[in-house]
Amino acid sequence: MEHPVEQSVDNILKQPGVAGVACLDKNGFCCAARGSVVANAAGRESFGLYKAISRRAAKLSTNGGVPIIKIEVDSSTVVQSVTIKDHEDMTIVVHRT
Repeated sequence: MEHPVEQSVDNILKQPGVAGVACLDKNGFCCAARGSVVANAAGRESFGLYKAISRRAAKLSTNGGVPIIKIEVDSSTVVQSVTIKDHEDMTIVVHRT
């Protein structure tokens, strides 16, 4: 039987435009990942960085809400984005193309 976190990652990956998904614990360790986030070493080595960005954004939030961080990269052929959001004890990272 598949773990609920893995099921959630699989469900997100099925959404249109989603190329990869990672679910990180409170320390930035990967609990589950699929697609482009694990396709190369650079993606796998970024998990801690995503968590650090999430923590820093939370400190900047003035209303105490949970920030949603979106990073876009525009290349000559495609626009790619990474969305980072905390949810309960996890950080969700979504790569889109």
